[in-house]
Amino acid sequence: MRQPISLSTQVLILLTVPLVFQLGLLGWLATLQREAELQGEKALHAQRVSEAINFLSKDIYTVITSFADFKSIDPDDDTGAKFLAMADKVRADYKVVAELTRDNPQQAAVVDRARAAGETAMTQVLNAQNFIRNGGELVRDERKKFWHKMREYIRVIMSNELLAIGRSEAEIFNHNPELQANYRKQTQQALLIGGGVNVLLALCLALYLTKSITGRLKLLSENAYLMAIGRPLNPALSGSDEIASVDQAFHKMAAELREASRKQGAIIDNARDMICSLDQSGTFLEVNPASKTIIGYDAEELVGRHFIDLVPQAERKKALEFTENLRSGTNLRPLEIVLTRSDGQPIDALWSAHWSEEEETFFCVLHDITDRRQAERMKQEVVAMVTHDLRTPLATIQNFLEFLSDGFYGSVNEKGAKYLVLAQRNGDRMISLINDLLDIEKIKSGMMELERGELDLNKSFTLCQELQTSFADQMGVALDFRPTALFVNADEDRLARVLSNLVSNAIKFSPRGSKVTVWAEQDENMIAITVQDQGPGVPAHMLESVFDRFQQVRGQGPKKGGSGLGLAICKAIVELHGGRIWLRSEEGKGSAFTFTLQPSLSVKPAAR
Repeated sequence: MRQPISLSTQVLILLTVPLVFQLGLLGWLATLQREAELQGEKALHAQRVSEAINFLSKDIYTVITSFADFKSIDPDDDTGAKFLAMADKVRADYKVVAELTRDNPQQAAVVDRARAAGETAMTQVLNAQNFIRNGGELVRDERKKFWHKMREYIRVIMSNELLAIGRSEAEIFNHNPELQANYRKQTQQALLIGGGVNVLLALCLALYLTKSITGRLKLLSENAYLMAIGRPLNPALSGSDEIASVDQAFHKMAAELREASRKQGAIIDNARDMICSLDQSGTFLEVNPASKTIIGYDAEELVGRHFIDLVPQAERKKALEFTENLRSGTNLRPLEIVLTRSDGQPIDALWSAHWSEEEETFFCVLHDITDRRQAERMKQEVVAMVTHDLRTPLATIQNFLEFLSDGFYGSVNEKGAKYLVLAQRNGDRMISLINDLLDIEKIKSGMMELERGELDLNKSFTLCQELQTSFADQMGVALDFRPTALFVNADEDRLARVLSNLVSNAIKFSPRGSKVTVWAEQDENMIAITVQDQGPGVPAHMLESVFDRFQQVRGQGPKKGGSGLGLAICKAIVELHGGRIWLRSEEGKGSAFTFTLQPSLSVKPAAR
């Protein structure tokens, strides 16, 4: 099968062939023009030759008729001078004729013979004139012999060949207008025929190439339509031209799209989440088979139904607001919603959706979180059980131990007093651990509420110093709370919890004789509070993980105790306030915990 040439080559042919033909036509016209010019030059040259021979003939005839009778010559007359003048004129005529015929050897030979005969004849006439002027006399026989020679010279001078040259050149000149008219006619014919053929050739090439290109482009368009409606494509175009390459790439793309669609369909059909599309009114357009597992309906049962029919009455307002926010682009976070199964049982679902403005369609994914919600409810029940069934007995035990310590039930021996202090300390640790766990769960479940207000940091520093002074004295550590005039927008109790945790940790890990420093400063649009110690520091790889739950720095001296939840609680409380917390530390050079809080808008810091 003939392989189509490339589009660039076809366009090049369309441009080149008429151009080459046009160049040939121009060459032909140039040749005709040159021939016409040559014929014009030849006619002009013929005219000049004919006129020169005519002038020569006329002058020779004048000489012959003027000086043929020697009897009329008077010795005192100036006839000789006139003859010499006429002779010079004849010589000039010969020179002109010789110059015009020098390029034609045959004509030049005729002119040379006539010229030589003329020179001889004029010499003979001049000699005769001189002889007569000098007193000589030509007898009859001599005159007869002289004129016989003159007739021979005249026959040569005015030869038929020379006259024929004049006649032929005159004929060439007279025939030139016909030749010029013929050349003009040929030029006109060349322009008409060549132009017509050139236009016809260009049209034929353009039609052929256009038909070839449009036919193949039409096939490409049909393939695009077939792919859009999901039908098999026409066979791929053969060849290596641009259109064939595009069609082959189109077939390859269609095959890859079919394969991707097949894989996507397999993923959607086998997905455990319910994947569906809804029109702008909330009607199901397409649903994957997971709908049977999640809400108890087959995909065919849902198509054509409204999504809102699956939502309980109490949740419908929330669902409608969610779809409206999706359409306006103001809410892109998933929504936790309750749906009703086909058997009437409620399920908890996480509804993720995207609104397509072009297709006017919601693309949704519903993830069943019923088990997770049940686990969270169970965990909350466990937390409630811990709160009531564990913390309350521990408080009773702590009260009884305090009664024993105060001697309410009598004195205790030295060994018993020692174990009594140990029991009280362990009880405090248990209650602290339970409180920390409860606070973590409250924060995680969003149950912890902040009572934020304008708070004087200097007051919070003073309160923390009073609470931690006893522990610091016991550990041999000095506390340095630097005065500040800054105010923050925070929950006073939660801020006191953060400060106490950070300061107690700093005291706990500081060597005796060292110092813990606390200060606050304005940091851009936030207020930064720093607690710095002179302890062993924290390894670089733990600077982030120390804020995770149950994380403690190991291998740095004797075990200090603690639940490992203090820093996690600090981070959660700071983030609830809209701030952040971080650690700067280098092993052997102490640590500095810094957290930020929003400043109070109603109080400006005093000038220092």
